[in-house]
Amino acid sequence: MSVFPKIKPFGEHAVLLEWNKEISHSIHLEVINFQNHINKIFNAEIVEIVPAYCSLVVYLKKETDKDTFITTLNSGIVKPESVQNKKRIIHIPVCYDLEFGMDLPEMSQQLNMPVDEIIKRHTSKTYPVYFLGFLPGFPYLGGLDPALAFKRKQ
Repeated sequence: MSVFPKIKPFGEHAVLLEWNKEISHSIHLEVINFQNHINKIFNAEIVEIVPAYCSLVVYLKKETDKDTFITTLNSGIVKPESVQNKKRIIHIPVCYDLEFGMDLPEMSQQLNMPVDEIIKRHTSKTYPVYFLGFLPGFPYLGGLDPALAFKRKQ
């Protein structure tokens, strides 16, 4: 079921589409569905589309009128069909040796969980990539076991 996002100007030549602010697989599929459909309909007017967890930024060509673009989106022309979620699994090597996993003992203590259990839980699932982010090529993932939630360092 499609949920229509809030649409608003985002800088001089861009438009922001926002869904509920939560990290959710279903919301992210909505983002990707909108991205695909907008790209299909407005390809000639777009420079780039950037998806994130629960938002989508559409960067428009300078000659594209942003207000007209927003009005057109709000008119309901974009009614994305559910697309098949293409799965591509990328194996990322992880090293838990204390030389590289210096925080594991502290994490083990704070979570009251043996290091072997942390590693088992961390490696037992496949994590979805929601977007490539602010660090070039850095994947922002979802689906971490809540038992592994660990307070960020200062």
